[in-house]
Amino acid sequence: MSFGFAIGDFIAVLGLFERIAIELRNYRDAPARFQNLIVELDLLRSTLTHVLQAQTDDQNDKLIVERIRAIVTHCHQPLLAFVDKLRSKERSLGHNRTARLSDVGIRMKWSMVTQKDVDELRKILLSEMLTINMLLSVQQLPRRLGCLLSSARAFLELDRLPEAFEALQQAVYRNLRVPDIWISVGVLYFMVNQYRDSLDALSTSVRLNAHTWESWYNLGVLYDYCRQPADALDALGRASKLKPSHPESHRRIGELKGLEPGASGEYLNIMIHCELLYISDSIPVLIEDESIHVNPLNLEDEEEWLTEREGDEDAGDVFEGDDDDVLHYIMSDAEI
Repeated sequence: MSFGFAIGDFIAVLGLFERIAIELRNYRDAPARFQNLIVELDLLRSTLTHVLQAQTDDQNDKLIVERIRAIVTHCHQPLLAFVDKLRSKERSLGHNRTARLSDVGIRMKWSMVTQKDVDELRKILLSEMLTINMLLSVQQLPRRLGCLLSSARAFLELDRLPEAFEALQQAVYRNLRVPDIWISVGVLYFMVNQYRDSLDALSTSVRLNAHTWESWYNLGVLYDYCRQPADALDALGRASKLKPSHPESHRRIGELKGLEPGASGEYLNIMIHCELLYISDSIPVLIEDESIHVNPLNLEDEEEWLTEREGDEDAGDVFEGDDDDVLHYIMSDAEI
């Protein structure tokens, strides 16, 4: 290696990613700061696994791969320090420290990891992620699309919406036929209160792959939030059939069926992403099935409705102008 680091160091970093991610997934109902950390760890781990396996004969590409591998080693010490903090918390748990921590032990351990600890690690990971993505953008490694989608997902989790929009815009330019992209586009537009655009994106996702349960669930969230209980029940029912183990679908279906006419209950208001599209995965080539019907939104007196929902915030398009043209064009006019 021309940059003075061993491949073992690179693999060690991936191992630390895996350990922290496993610990976090075992932490049920983890606070938002930990959920965001999981996204960033997954993003970097999937990207770096691909870089580790990359084979190229182009000398410029080889140089970029070497530079990325060098950047990765800079994560080693911060990750190791974070893991050491976890180990110190395990020792402080006393009787809860076992080979396999109980749920109580896991909760106690993570509750002793401060917001500052997490923020410092996330800042380092995000900085490295952006640097690596810049390098990948000028290198012709295959499956760049997965990296763009993963970056968009991370930016959405961090509430960095303009950057998420830019990454999704680039992903759409590269491949119109990936339902995962349209799911994330739908989530983005829902987050900025552009509900009809969210419906267009999710409809495209469903027509590209009607067996993606996240598409139907997010449609259910959208219909539920826009006060269309019959459509919400239909979409959530489809999601539940595709993913029987998802508790939130069952909860809201039962609640909607039991409501008196005119009652609302607790609306769903958080959409979800599909499993990460790893850059080592093959990119599907799908054809949109126009026979799948998705009902429109009935936003009567939309301005008044949005004011009631969101307070006095601006209800207009958040992303206006030339940068938005590609997504609106693709969702309304392009042949997919």
